[in-house]
Amino acid sequence: MTEMKYIFPKQLQSVAALAFIAVLIFLLLILTVMVHMRNRKLKSTLEEQMAERRLLDKICSDFTAVYMDIMMPRMNGLDAARTIREMKRRDAMRVPIIAISANAFAEDIINSRLAGMNVHLAKPLDAEKVIVALKQCMADNSDVKLHEDL
Repeated sequence: MTEMKYIFPKQLQSVAALAFIAVLIFLLLILTVMVHMRNRKLKSTLEEQMAERRLLDKICSDFTAVYMDIMMPRMNGLDAARTIREMKRRDAMRVPIIAISANAFAEDIINSRLAGMNVHLAKPLDAEKVIVALKQCMADNSDVKLHEDL
């Protein structure tokens, strides 16, 4: 069997070579941009995690109480409460964390309590219940305990 050889005039060979090189450079640029974007995303994620950690550290020392939504974009309220309660600080167990959630089934309330939240409030919030929850937490002023539902 004979091999078929494609023979291009010299001008077309150099144009084809230039086109091939241009495509390679373009693909290399795309790859470089993708790697750069991935590195930026990774850096951004690490910075966000460090900022979250600083905020959680600040919660224990700077706030009297925390009203925390269960559904948050990066770290949900249950994970945030667990992280606060697991800190190696005396005040980590004392700062009252009041859960706020549209979900108010028994399972949701139990999960918030197991995560270390003091009280679980259902949305829409009622001003009186918000105040009663805070008063209840402030009166206890001790380690997390299970409370009767408001």
